[in-house]
Amino acid sequence: PQFWLNIVQNVSIFFAFTGLLKFYHALGNEISWCRPFPKFLCIKGIVFMTFWQGLVISFLAKATESRSSSPEDDNVSELWATQAQNFMICLEMLLFSIAHFYCFPVDEWHPDHDRN
Repeated sequence: PQFWLNIVQNVSIFFAFTGLLKFYHALGNEISWCRPFPKFLCIKGIVFMTFWQGLVISFLAKATESRSSSPEDDNVSELWATQAQNFMICLEMLLFSIAHFYCFPVDEWHPDHDRN
């Protein structure tokens, strides 16, 4: 069932992504004052990177687990996958926070900001 859940989640993310792209193309001129495309890439980058890296890390953990009969060894690969995913997310959030600092400037929301 995990395979099919991943397929359904991937398809739903694809439809959400294409819907946002259509929204951007339909309203691109009206919202161009706030530079939406870099914001869009930052948010979608977080969603896609965490999903795909979680998928790859869980696949690697399953592919490299030992074939021993002890139940403790089964939990080792799951623990490694969880720890690797958490560590990678921490590193990515540092990079995405820097990107958010430049893509979401505070001065866009001041009343005297030029919205042309």
